[in-house]
Amino acid sequence: MKNLTDFQQKCEIALVTALAATGHQLLNRRMEGQSETYITGRISRTTNEIFIYKNEASIAGPRTDVRFKVKDYVSSAKLVDAFLEKVMALLC
Repeated sequence: MKNLTDFQQKCEIALVTALAATGHQLLNRRMEGQSETYITGRISRTTNEIFIYKNEASIAGPRTDVRFKVKDYVSSAKLVDAFLEKVMALLC
């Protein structure tokens, strides 16, 4: 079984919790990758796809392609906060 990093686990839990609070879900969740295991899935009732890599996250969809890299934040927790803020903004 492919292992997820601590960052991936925390980011996914935070994402699923935030989505549930707005009545959304992470659909078609998969673990993919050869040299690096990453999580991908689609946000319910949207065409937005999320990707959670070992130390970054991204969201892609119509007119959206935003990447959150750990080097751009003072901590991985701040990266997760920024990622979730963008996800929630897209749902409004």
